[in-house]
Amino acid sequence: MGMVNVCYALEISATERGHWKAKFRRVDFGGAIAVILTVSTLLVGLDHGSNHSWSSTTIVSSLIVSIISFRDIHLHRAKSRRGALHT
Repeated sequence: MGMVNVCYALEISATERGHWKAKFRRVDFGGAIAVILTVSTLLVGLDHGSNHSWSSTTIVSSLIVSIISFRDIHLHRAKSRRGALHT
């Protein structure tokens, strides 16, 4: 039911015709790497924290890195001229 609603409500523009290199330059690799780093360190910290001591250096540092990376994602998006879904 949700997919049907999304298909009707989401306005998708026509496919752009252009060279693949121009499209490739529009990909935000920095943002993608930051999201991967954030999610990975958060999951490692939460998974190991539930199995080991929460005061472990590895767990605390991975949670701190995920918080810093999360902040950096938002700073990066605030500085960019366009959002993630806008063209």
